[in-house]
Amino acid sequence: MAWKILCTVALQHNFFPTTNSGPELDFVPSMETQTVMQSVGMLSRVDKNRILLSYDDEKEEILLSCIPMDTQQLEFIFQVYAQDLYFGLYSESSSAEEAPCYSNIKKNRKKNTAEEDGIFLTRCAGDQALAIRERAGNHARYPAQPAVLNFVISITKETYKEPKEYLIHCASRKTYWKYYLLGELADHEAEIIDLKGEINFQNAGHQFPFPGRTAMVFYSTEPIPLEERPNRQFQLRQSGNNGNKVLIKRLPNASIENLARDTLKGEQVNVSEIYINY
Repeated sequence: MAWKILCTVALQHNFFPTTNSGPELDFVPSMETQTVMQSVGMLSRVDKNRILLSYDDEKEEILLSCIPMDTQQLEFIFQVYAQDLYFGLYSESSSAEEAPCYSNIKKNRKKNTAEEDGIFLTRCAGDQALAIRERAGNHARYPAQPAVLNFVISITKETYKEPKEYLIHCASRKTYWKYYLLGELADHEAEIIDLKGEINFQNAGHQFPFPGRTAMVFYSTEPIPLEERPNRQFQLRQSGNNGNKVLIKRLPNASIENLARDTLKGEQVNVSEIYINY
């Protein structure tokens, strides 16, 4: 008996620095997928943000017999749950209420995007996504925690012997960084400079974040993706004739703990609040 790899599926999240350092995930097969896996004697091995599916080569004929005659492709459907309760905070919000769905099944001419580390699954929409959600089902052991995504992997008699490495891309939530300068800094004529020259900040004047406390407020002029270990090099300097004077050499970066909603240019946006008290 020997185990053969069918495929691997990994979540690649922009919040984390590498593919291997993604969030802890639970991969839950649909009832029909679980039935097939049990009949074939398949194994699933989860390593943090990745699942590996393999099968017993002695049961290869059983695997092939599970492929439907009408569609000529066998589909493995999984719901994915995040163990990290902050997952929804640092992930890009979706306009849809339901969890997004991904697939390697080509319903149109658009090809799955290939990358050096694997093949990106295509995000589904409309009836295709609805069908995947319905077949994925609901799982009683996650009564209050919604799935973060669903995916389906399809194999055929021509492709099952070629193990594939699939990737699912998940973008980070983008926020406008909002610095509150409290204490003596609230009275300084200051500016925030990005030492890398990528991000600009705008002085929004004084606000009152707490009763009796005045703060000088700066907003980034564009939203910035959240990162697990951000390395933004923002510096607070004295503006005016003495503009070269550095007040704070390295301003703290945003974290996922201080997210809020604010109004910029008449629109509701996500902001990361950062308080500086000197």
